[in-house]
Amino acid sequence: MQNIIPKKLDSDTPIKGLNGVRILDFWQWAYSDILDNRARGIFAEFLVGQALGATEDVRHEWVEADLLYKGKKIEVKTSAYIQSWNQNKLSEIKYDIAPKRKWDPLTNTIGADVSRNSDCYVFCLYTEKNKLNSDILDTDKWCFYVLSTSTLDVKYKTQKTITLQKLEQEATSCKMHELRSTIEKVLVLK
Repeated sequence: MQNIIPKKLDSDTPIKGLNGVRILDFWQWAYSDILDNRARGIFAEFLVGQALGATEDVRHEWVEADLLYKGKKIEVKTSAYIQSWNQNKLSEIKYDIAPKRKWDPLTNTIGADVSRNSDCYVFCLYTEKNKLNSDILDTDKWCFYVLSTSTLDVKYKTQKTITLQKLEQEATSCKMHELRSTIEKVLVLK
C-alpha cells in the first residue's frame, strides 16, 4: 500500500458534511489546552522547530526523531511544574531518555536494536509554578536544555529518565532566542 503524505491545511479548510465547520474549529476543540501533557509535547516540538526554521513540513507522529535540522536528528522532550488538572503539589521535573527500538513508517517495521535514535535532545521546561500566572504561549516562561545524545549514551547508558538536577549539571541551558545557536553548538554545526 502507498504511504499518505500529509500536507499543511489552511485554517479555513471545510470539514465536508459539517456545514460551515472548518478544520480550525477542530484544532480549537482538540488543542486549546496546550498545558495538557500530549499537546504540550507537540507545542514544544513546534517551538524548537520554529527556532530552527524547521516547520515547513507537516509534523510526523511516529518517525525516529521529532525534528531534522541540517541532516541531524533532534529529539524534543517536555515537562512542566503545573498541569491543567488539579494538583496537590508541583510536578517533579524529569524526562524520558530511554533507548527505544526504531520504527520505520515507510516499511512498517520495527528494528531489532535498542538505541537513542537522535543526535541531540532538547529538554523543554515550562517554568511557571503559579497557575494564576500561567501563559504557556509566552516563550519567556520556557527554558531549554540541550544535550548531545552521545553524552546520554556514555553517562546514562540504558537509564530511562533524567532529572532536572542532572540536566542542570550536564546540558547547556538557554532561552528561546538562544535556542538555535545552542543546538548548533551542541551539534557542532556552523
